Formats: sequence, structure tokens, C-alpha cells
Amino acid sequence: MTTLVVGFDSAWTPNHSGALIGLFRTDDGKFHELGLPQVVNYSEAEDAIARWQDQQKPATTIVTLDQPTIVNNAAGQRPVENLVASPVSLRYGGVQPANTARKEMFGKNAPLWRFLTRFGGPADPLLPGAHTRVFETYPVLAMIALRNLSTSLRRRWWGFSVEAARLGWTLAAGG
Repeated sequence: MTTLVVGFDSAWTPNHSGALIGLFRTDDGKFHELGLPQVVNYSEAEDAIARWQDQQKPATTIVTLDQPTIVNNAAGQRPVENLVASPVSLRYGGVQPANTARKEMFGKNAPLWRFLTRFGGPADPLLPGAHTRVFETYPVLAMIALRNLSTSLRRRWWGFSVEAARLGWTLAAGG
């Protein structure tokens, strides 16, 4: 089965740009890069994903989004953030609280909701797969699990080269 795998670090707000990268998994299990990582906003990410889907014709698309996809609380943190905060803080990192009071990120008109609507909403891992599934992702947890993260996050992402980002993505994607 062919699969389009997309990683999108959204930067969370309409006024900031994030990064997008895509891989295409062929029937024989090989991955093919769909170009270098791109600096994008939400609208540009939507267009790129739709273009990749049109060009590659995948059986399924998996979008990993580095932003909460289900936010029902008006204040504070969600239970998942309480769980994630401990292992991340042990490595000198931090977890952003997600709540609807943060209007640019999770308010009624936040770009997140349009993005999710366009691609079928947040994925429910307990239901059979849809053509496109968007999963909330904590890349830092994957890196901790893969032991690719030192005990300190003092070397922030923006200090990494494109080659290091590509290697990290390859390892995170199972290559």
C-alpha cells in the first residue's frame, strides 16, 4: 500500500511559519523524499499536502502535526500535557499548555481548525483508517524513545543543519 507521510511543525499561530517535509512510501516499502524541508504557514502546508496527494496518488496519507489537535479545555493544560511534561522537563525542555483561551492557537478562527477540517479532522487511532489521517505528534518524545536526544535540549532545533534534520526525520520514520 502506498503512503504519503508528512511531518508538519506548524509554529502554532497564523503569524508564524513552520516547516513541512514529505516522504512517499511505495508498495515495496521504500521511502522517497519529496524535496527538502519547506518553510510554510498553514495555507502553504495545506496546498503542498494536496499537491503531493494529487501527484503521488497515495492509498493513504499520514500527517504528523506538532500541535494539539483536540483542545476542549478553556484554561490550563490537557491531561496529556501533564503526562508529557515530566520526561521533557527532565531534559530541560518545556511543554506548551493547550487551551481555547489561547485564541491565535486554539480559538474559533485559529488556522488549525481549517487545516484539520480540510484533512478529515484529528485521527482516531481506534477507528479504521481514513484516506488522510492527522495525528498530534510530540517529536521530542520520539527522539527520547530513539535515544537521539541528549540529556539536555540546550542545542535547540534552529542550530541544526538541513542534513541533521534529514537524518532525524529518516530515523523517526523508521529508516
